[in-house]
Amino acid sequence: MKLIASAIVAIALAVGAASASADTTRAEWVAQVDPVCQNGQAQEVVAAQPLQATVRRTKKHRDSRKSSQQLARAFTKYFQQYAAIERAVDAQIATIPPAPDDASLVQVWLRARGELLDLEGQFFTSGFKPKKGLKGLGQFFDSLFQLAGREQEVVDLVRDFGFRYCNQTSGEVQFIG
Repeated sequence: MKLIASAIVAIALAVGAASASADTTRAEWVAQVDPVCQNGQAQEVVAAQPLQATVRRTKKHRDSRKSSQQLARAFTKYFQQYAAIERAVDAQIATIPPAPDDASLVQVWLRARGELLDLEGQFFTSGFKPKKGLKGLGQFFDSLFQLAGREQEVVDLVRDFGFRYCNQTSGEVQFIG
């Protein structure tokens, strides 16, 4: 009887040790998550191409009201695609179990990424067009600085994780024309 009890205890300890060693490490989690971000950024580059083409086309007619409307439509379409891509990236990341010690921080990071997207949406749909006068321009820059600060906070949450892609500011579109 003692032998059976000892065997059961040994098996239980072995199973417990195996499940503890089966937990994902931070490095393993980052290795699974970083390609998700890299793929999302590649999709964002493709989504930005029509916007970049519109910018190049309208450079000659900067004062044209029609050009401004075309740019606004192209930017709105790009931002909608960007937001959808980022939300899909976040949803995919949420399915990958983090290292046990990082679980709470990863949840905070994902929530902060979503809140940043919401803030960007508010800025680019309502705050992007400053009202006339210095007061409106001041509000515009206040919103812009708030957005930049919030983005840095999100980046700082996982700064030490070793990401190559997930900790980059991916909303930047370079306009080369």
